Amino acid sequence: AVNKASRYITVAHRQRFYKVNVTDDQGSPLPVSTIESRLLAVKQSSSAPYEAPVGALTAMDRDTFFRLRTDLASSPRNAESFSDIEGGILLLCLDDDMPSDFSSVARSMLHGDGRNRWFDKSVQLIVTENGNAGFNCEHSMMDGTTTCNLASYMTGEASKSPVNVEESTHADVQGVSSIDFTFNDEQRKSVQEALHQVDKLINGNELIGINFDEYGKNFIKQCRVSPDAFVQIAYQLAYFSLHGRTPSTYESASVKRFLHGRTETMRPTTNECS
Repeated sequence: AVNKASRYITVAHRQRFYKVNVTDDQGSPLPVSTIESRLLAVKQSSSAPYEAPVGALTAMDRDTFFRLRTDLASSPRNAESFSDIEGGILLLCLDDDMPSDFSSVARSMLHGDGRNRWFDKSVQLIVTENGNAGFNCEHSMMDGTTTCNLASYMTGEASKSPVNVEESTHADVQGVSSIDFTFNDEQRKSVQEALHQVDKLINGNELIGINFDEYGKNFIKQCRVSPDAFVQIAYQLAYFSLHGRTPSTYESASVKRFLHGRTETMRPTTNECS
């Protein structure tokens, strides 16, 4: 769990993890230039990918990861490393790839290569080498509306107070420390098996981003149709055209107005639409 008194973020670069202090002792954010120079130190220190990308373990099924984590954490050093990764304010993933279109950017944010990630972390901010940025969030503790509100807040605050950052050439190693693991031969083998499973998951996933700009919600409302209903019917029609049957589609319903409420499941398929 995140330590509320945490003064650092966790940074992933080339499959390695680092602690990077981003606030002073009173919890006030450090200057942008200081944080930038510390991130530069991270990039310069990780010249080659880590020998055993332990982050890939977090993409495995829960039972397998629990078993492997328990085994690795039997080492006090590894137990401290797990705590350090998970105790950061958030995880910043600095990727070397340079996606050039909407679909490849979306794939980078969804999974990347599965190695420079910690999928158990509640919030992963991902930045590619050519400046694309996005979120990967662990779903059990937050829902889509929360994530979108966080993104809106971040972009809104950035637009209110734009920061003029000149490219830093000074790497500040103060406030930066590496998070390391030790492995025996069997544990290294487990990591390699995890990499095989991650690659299998990635290759089994197809993601294509489409930017539809022919019309939007205002036109649909002019037709006296609910935009939500319009999209739900479009899902069902697309599925029917491919498979010849009407699916039981899913839509989330917010119950945040109620104490401890999050979301509940709606099934918008009806006899009329099928």
